[in-house]
Amino acid sequence: MPELQLLVEALTHSNNIHTHAHTHTQTHTQTAAALCDALKVNNSLKVLCLNDNYLGERGALALAEALKESPCLEELHLKGNELGDVGVQAICEALQVWVWVRVCLCLCVCV
Repeated sequence: MPELQLLVEALTHSNNIHTHAHTHTQTHTQTAAALCDALKVNNSLKVLCLNDNYLGERGALALAEALKESPCLEELHLKGNELGDVGVQAICEALQVWVWVRVCLCLCVCV
């Protein structure tokens, strides 16, 4: 996914990106990991929308680690990512450090 690779580059080297929406894709684990690494060094991103990317539990765990080092983030959207109980718990624990971050999760059980 070349667009996401460009975003990762921009987040890593720029402090002028404040909002990003990356929705309705099937982000690969390797690309998600690169995005998480970029979040750790970015000092300007305030809103990140990752709705409907099917990150899964592994993606959630990687995101949780990145969130621990992303002090500028104010809003995070994660609807439709099948994060799993362990992934949601990891994200919640990571965000306890940054109490001002608003997280928009849509957690539902389909039967």
